[in-house]
Amino acid sequence: MNFEEFQLRSTPNQYLLCPKGMSTRAKPNEDSPTFNVPVATLQRVWREVALQQPRVAMIRDDRESKQCEFVQRSFVFRFPDTMTVEFFAVDDDHSTCAVYSRSKYGYGDLGVNRRRVRRWVRLVQDEITSGGAQAAVQPT
Repeated sequence: MNFEEFQLRSTPNQYLLCPKGMSTRAKPNEDSPTFNVPVATLQRVWREVALQQPRVAMIRDDRESKQCEFVQRSFVFRFPDTMTVEFFAVDDDHSTCAVYSRSKYGYGDLGVNRRRVRRWVRLVQDEITSGGAQAAVQPT
């Protein structure tokens, strides 16, 4: 997935988080945080956190492009939602990411994708902080 070139769909069942200032055709819903860890650490922690979530499977892990993709299925009907994450180094000690979460079926999602993205970011920040490093959110 090319975050700079893709377009959001016309449906509200999606959520896009991108680094502030990232050149994209789509308008992000929110700016992504900057984490006080190297990009390799952010990639590792994000994968660990994502795979600890219920009904989540990794479907793609492209370490060369620094992208991974997960599917989380809904509890009752097992509908798949897909999250694509790309990691970016800000410098040697800081990193950030772009996240696109979307539902495969339906029109609306009652805010599920937004809540998922925000929850995973918070869990990654908490994991980094508890590991002795600090994660900071840059002001928007």
